Amino acid sequence: MPCSNRFQIEQNLFSKDQQTLVHAVRHFEDLVYQNEINQLLSKHPGKFKYVPIVSRETIDGMLSGRIPQLLNNRELEKAACLQLNKDQSFIYLCGNPDMVKSTSTTLNQLGFQKHRRSKTGHFSSENYWERKA
Repeated sequence: MPCSNRFQIEQNLFSKDQQTLVHAVRHFEDLVYQNEINQLLSKHPGKFKYVPIVSRETIDGMLSGRIPQLLNNRELEKAACLQLNKDQSFIYLCGNPDMVKSTSTTLNQLGFQKHRRSKTGHFSSENYWERKA
């Protein structure tokens, strides 16, 4: 899990809050870190959810599409069995800069504000992009 806050996932599982990892990739083969994710699912049943998304393929049992679209049509919330709300949700985005930008825009349109040092918000983000050789 390449994002700098990857250890916060397990650290936060010891709190009372539930964590949901939305893992969006282009192709099924790009769903990496499955051993680590399965360990977290086993160690923290009921506190950790995993929602894989593949944007360029249709895979049975998985969401297909881009995160902004899946937020707008509520499919992501349905798949994760959760309801995003400003009072109880905090969203952390990490990945492709274009995904981060478009998802941030969608979250703003849905009423969520970016967390800043000077103002508490509902989501934070980090760009991470690794090009294949």
